Amino acid sequence: MTRTNVFSRDDHEPLLSSTSEELKPEFEDNEDVRDTQSCATSKLAIAILLTSVCPLIIVLTTFHYLYPHTPNESNESTLNAAYNTSQEYVILASDSNLHYVLTIPFAVQHWRNLNVSSIVMLCGTEAEYANNRATREVVAELQRLGAVVLYFKNNTLKSNNFAQNMRNFAAATSFVQRHPSNSTILITSDVDYFPFRKEDHFPDVRHGMRIVVFNPDCWILPNDIATGEYMEAKTNQMFDGQLDQYLHKINWLWYLDQRLFGLQFYRLMQKHPEYEKLISGHSLKKRIGRGLTPEEISKIDIREYDDAHISPAIYNETIWRTNRVFFRKIFSEDQAILLENYRNRAVKFVNATEIAERHFHPG
Repeated sequence: MTRTNVFSRDDHEPLLSSTSEELKPEFEDNEDVRDTQSCATSKLAIAILLTSVCPLIIVLTTFHYLYPHTPNESNESTLNAAYNTSQEYVILASDSNLHYVLTIPFAVQHWRNLNVSSIVMLCGTEAEYANNRATREVVAELQRLGAVVLYFKNNTLKSNNFAQNMRNFAAATSFVQRHPSNSTILITSDVDYFPFRKEDHFPDVRHGMRIVVFNPDCWILPNDIATGEYMEAKTNQMFDGQLDQYLHKINWLWYLDQRLFGLQFYRLMQKHPEYEKLISGHSLKKRIGRGLTPEEISKIDIREYDDAHISPAIYNETIWRTNRVFFRKIFSEDQAILLENYRNRAVKFVNATEIAERHFHPG
């Protein structure tokens, strides 16, 4: 599922009334840890494209009301990178788990081909990524591609849970807060998701739309659709003190960010029923999924599909053989060669057996 909303600043009424200050964030002098809670303001709306096992979601809404407590960001090495003229950013996040982080540059290149810049949120410190030879290659490739790389220190949640959920807070990062604009859109996506038509994930602002829902059937479990109150109560219960009971329930892990956002936006809808008029929808028609052979991928006409959701495990030679055929279809030859060279450098430092033994993904 995908949801999107639009920025609203001085020349427009904010989506929500608030006593928040004007967008003048103040930061601590300490570059290592910043509390970004003060950055949130009701006059900033964000476009978030949340993606999980069933990509994906775009949402724009006032940040402060959704997430009053934001994560701490540390050591933003590319904070002063040139601001994207299109002001459209995709948000990609990961911890140092090589099952995911290795494939991020491929996603960055794809979004770049769609004229969307990338903000990569990494769980951990810059030194931790620099001291590991595989992740060092990842960061170097991200920098070559012009991605904004932000590091976030995790003090409480497990890193995979933190990485999954910190995407919700992208609008409160120093980088975004230092470049506010009515036209800025943040698309929060997965590292293994490749849309072919970005216009499917943007609201029709000409007709007053602020939120577009893409692939809505994927966001709520089928047995929960019939009883929205049950879904809200279950999610509410979890975030009101029972989170620890769900952190190790493997299927819950991949939906926590969506359910957190869904709960908060549900509460807003109760207070502001008029928000329903801001929403439009778009359904997924045809997707390139996992489990295809290289021969099957080679016969696919990309123009007949909406998107692709592939395995991120490019360190695995079997998966790489399939993904390589897919990447050759969506990238130019020069782009593909550079990315393949990066992959071949990085996997030299990867223990594929160790990663497979401690990793799980429900799809």
